[in-house]
Amino acid sequence: MSSFNRMEKVLFGLVVVVALGMSWFSMFHLATAVFGLPKILAAGISLSFDGGALWLGMVSAKYAVSEDSGFGVRLATYAFIAASVFLNVAHATVLGYGLVGQVMFGCAPVMAGILLEVFLKFESRQALRKAGRILDHMPKAGKLAWLRYPKASWRLQGQALKARLVKAVNSLEDIDETHALFADKPKAVKTGKQTTPVGKADTQTDRQASEKAQKTPESPQQTGTAGRDQAQADSSSERQTEAQTLLDMPEWLPTQEKVSLQALANACVENGVTDIDEALELAQAVRNGPVARGTIQKALHRAKVAKAELVGTGQYL
Repeated sequence: MSSFNRMEKVLFGLVVVVALGMSWFSMFHLATAVFGLPKILAAGISLSFDGGALWLGMVSAKYAVSEDSGFGVRLATYAFIAASVFLNVAHATVLGYGLVGQVMFGCAPVMAGILLEVFLKFESRQALRKAGRILDHMPKAGKLAWLRYPKASWRLQGQALKARLVKAVNSLEDIDETHALFADKPKAVKTGKQTTPVGKADTQTDRQASEKAQKTPESPQQTGTAGRDQAQADSSSERQTEAQTLLDMPEWLPTQEKVSLQALANACVENGVTDIDEALELAQAVRNGPVARGTIQKALHRAKVAKAELVGTGQYL
């Protein structure tokens, strides 16, 4: 849902201005006619209470989109509004306006506070949704589906909850991509007529290889020479692979091993690479190691947002 349009904001501003005008007149008249204060000082009384409540309400909205608690600010906002209501009701009581006057002047700051609360809460929720801190709605199977296929509908809800958890884990930085949150049982791999669980076949192969090695022992000299030759071959193969990987990389991609993932993401977005899998492959090649998918996904999102803001302000070339 988009933000308020211009007409809605103008209407909101007019109603708030009228409500604050009633509250300002009430406090101004109370200060000058009853207490005999100078007009300049009386004009600032309403600004002290109603203006303070409005400012605290805006600060409370900023706390809502942050990770900090804004309970104290919100409590102070209610205190300012309550003080303004008390003074307006006292003004109507002292001047003998009766119950109708008390309600009319007392409701003015309450109306302004409610309108501001609704407006700022809507805007802050849109900011939270844009930042990815608002959960998507669960899939709805419908009443007939629950009646006809209750087990399948229940499994659908379970899969949706698992998807939420995986998304939450992937949003964390430096998390292992191979997390087994839901791996209750090992998967089975069918090979011909026999079904062998994953991991068990590897164990059997290792055991057979170990038994074969025990039957044909090698001399220490042969073992040492073979180990050195294998290490040199592996090292040479790794250097050739790294060199070939660097040659295959685009010219615009930073090749420093300690370059930040955000710099890599910025370079990818600048050069039209917005696919997560492609950017992840490039990042792993530069880092020469595993990179969390959620981390590169967040870095790409930030780079896209920054580019969109620059394009919108005309500063992007």
